[in-house]
Amino acid sequence: ARSIEARAPLDCLWLSKVFEMNGDLMMGGDAGLQGQSMAPFLTKLFQIVSNLATDQAIIWTPKGDSFVITDPETFARDILPTYFKHNNIRSFIRQLNTYGFRKRTNISSSDEHLEFFHEKFRRDEPNLLTQIKRCHQPKPSAAGGAGGGGGGGGGG
Repeated sequence: ARSIEARAPLDCLWLSKVFEMNGDLMMGGDAGLQGQSMAPFLTKLFQIVSNLATDQAIIWTPKGDSFVITDPETFARDILPTYFKHNNIRSFIRQLNTYGFRKRTNISSSDEHLEFFHEKFRRDEPNLLTQIKRCHQPKPSAAGGAGGGGGGGGGG
């Protein structure tokens, strides 16, 4: 009964019921409860991965503990603009990283598939989504302010 396998495409009603049962606000980024509401990105991500209509480009793994973008080109061209205001897969991956998702490296030589996981992003436990928070990571090379360093040299 908890499995999403027999879901209808874009079963937002089912997802909203799950969050209602847990006392959490699902789709209400605009509803004024930002402190308790889930990030719209996470809601959309769960819908995208769970939607049967997107299976040609993005699917849950059999265990349901990660998802795979099987066709990055189709995903960027056809699916991203349906849910977001862009079709840039790099921006999408940056968002994943912001929320603590990690890329699972593939041992095979095929780089075409992109697999991502987060310990609280699980097919059969959508209630865990409310526990995923944005990570505020320091910028890699921009730390350190005005430090000048190298660069010049030729004054003459």
